[in-house]
Amino acid sequence: MRIIPKQYQELELIFESINSEKARCIAFASPNGHSGATSLAISVAKRLSGRNERVLVIDLNTCNPLTGKDLVSMPNALAKWSFGDISCQLNAQSIDDFYFLSITQLQDLALVREKDVFDMAILMLKQEFDYILFDMSPICKRNHANFPLHLLMSVTDLLLLDIALGKTTQETLDAVISELKSAHCRRFEIVVSQMYMPPLGERLIDSINRRFRRLPKVKHRLINIVNRQQWLFQGV
Repeated sequence: MRIIPKQYQELELIFESINSEKARCIAFASPNGHSGATSLAISVAKRLSGRNERVLVIDLNTCNPLTGKDLVSMPNALAKWSFGDISCQLNAQSIDDFYFLSITQLQDLALVREKDVFDMAILMLKQEFDYILFDMSPICKRNHANFPLHLLMSVTDLLLLDIALGKTTQETLDAVISELKSAHCRRFEIVVSQMYMPPLGERLIDSINRRFRRLPKVKHRLINIVNRQQWLFQGV
């Protein structure tokens, strides 16, 4: 999992949105997974904690929960917890600079589906933490264990939807937006990931081949110039 460096302009723009919305409960999701939503959530958590804020990350991604491979400082034995009692406050474990609760140790998932229970839990957590970040399951992947989207949206101030260029289609994006509207999402913003795009060098060569087919000498000269720039062939 890649962590976005704190000084990146992309994070600055996200923080402008967080501050303008005065968002304290922020959800992170993707249409189908593997587009970087979890990496973005952890990066934002680290950046917020760097401002001496108390940050809680709640992993609600039943499809691909975080493990020690993702967060090397994660304890081998995570504490059990529930939204139905004070254990969601007491058993949040410190990892790096933020606190963490994993869905793998969540008890009484059926109890969570009761809105009053969930609302009260979030209210208690807001007294303990400055920010609560939810790492959600991919919106288009449905299974019986998924956390109810409408419940999560009822307490979320801002949803950051991570879509991947070269993977997320317009049809999929339209379906996700429809799901969010049905769940009464208050506010969402789209974050574009380029992790599935080929390196810039490959795209430049493809463009040169198309545009200079009738000028072979010019084409080969330009391709040689691009090939000498090794940084253009490093993945995004």
